[in-house]
Amino acid sequence: MTSKRFTTAILVTVAVGLVTFLTAGHPKGSEPSQYLSAERLEKVVADAAKDFSTRYRKDFISVAEYERLVKSGERYCQIFFSYGLFGSLDFTQDKIDNLFSDPDIGWFRPAGSFNSMFLSPKGDGYSGKASKTSPYIIEGLSQFDETFNQYPIIPPVARKRAVEVYGPLNPGKVNCFSYSLVKGVPSGKCEISFSTKDGYFPAKTRLRGKGILFIEKGMITGFKLDNVEDRFSLFVNNKNHSPLTSVNDYSYEVRYTIKNGAIYPDYLVQKVKWKKPADKSRRSYFFAEVNPCLDPFGLSISTTTKVSFKEYIPLDKTSKNRYSKYFKPTGAAWRVTMAKAELDPTSLDYLMNTPSWPEIRNDIESGGKSINEQNRSQTDLFHSKYHNKLKSIENLTSRDEETRMIIQELYSSAAWARR
Repeated sequence: MTSKRFTTAILVTVAVGLVTFLTAGHPKGSEPSQYLSAERLEKVVADAAKDFSTRYRKDFISVAEYERLVKSGERYCQIFFSYGLFGSLDFTQDKIDNLFSDPDIGWFRPAGSFNSMFLSPKGDGYSGKASKTSPYIIEGLSQFDETFNQYPIIPPVARKRAVEVYGPLNPGKVNCFSYSLVKGVPSGKCEISFSTKDGYFPAKTRLRGKGILFIEKGMITGFKLDNVEDRFSLFVNNKNHSPLTSVNDYSYEVRYTIKNGAIYPDYLVQKVKWKKPADKSRRSYFFAEVNPCLDPFGLSISTTTKVSFKEYIPLDKTSKNRYSKYFKPTGAAWRVTMAKAELDPTSLDYLMNTPSWPEIRNDIESGGKSINEQNRSQTDLFHSKYHNKLKSIENLTSRDEETRMIIQELYSSAAWARR
């Protein structure tokens, strides 16, 4: 064998050995990046969480569009749409016990809304509060919580905050979860699954379950949860280590966007299906949102909730102080502000841009009332119920000329949402 042939043989042998070493234990055709160590993946998530914590805009307002669809089986039985101004003030990832102590829960001031009546399961009429006379199925769900109808945008936004405070988006909570690469490469675009480690729930994190992080070039662009037990938004006083039996199948996804180098929320979507548990002896059950009616199982209820954000306005210290008077009412004023979000009338032209609108409208009007009639009925119900409180709020805001001017200014600005 000549020297040249000998050298070539050596190089081939080394190359084959190197390929064998690199692919050892890997399925044929797989990328070695899929088998990164747990420590390496946790470092990737930790770096992305630090980036998120640094670049997320601490104070801003934006236009928000809120959409909620309720179905009974395959039939749409209730819809709610609202657009207005959303205020995110005092963003923090410091220790917060639950949503009620969160300074950045997210505040929504509606500029226009539409809320339909609840279509009966047979489609032959309407009931004011979603079959309130239906028999109780489970003791833990016997209380119809009307407060949900007073501030419906809060629960889905609160779950976003649950992940930002107690999930892997918080650098201080990254070690509460284990990670595995789903697809992609960490140096580029990838999806990394996360799951709560044993012994960390609920003392160190208020989230139990699995989800996926979407990361692109070191930046967290979003996340998705599948049936995660969340004790930041709901069941906030339950400190029991045992998991609750769920009466929902639900998914929850949030996406973020970049504007002028800062991270803002782009949209969030929550889909919930109610399922009757086999074990009905428990004292309490986990559900992703308050039951929209007293018999969500018998009516085969499912819901889709979406909140979209646009036209972001960053706030400096001066503008933040100015707008915080408007976005952070207290006590009864806060509750009625959210109630107003659901029951105020609006131009229904806005609804025509909604996907599947013809099908939705056909279902909702099949009980014999037009959407205009339903909107007027719900508006009358609201004013008869909250007239005295509204009057007191009007007097409260009229005492402060600056606050009144801010309200007028922001209401006119809400026309952005109509583009």
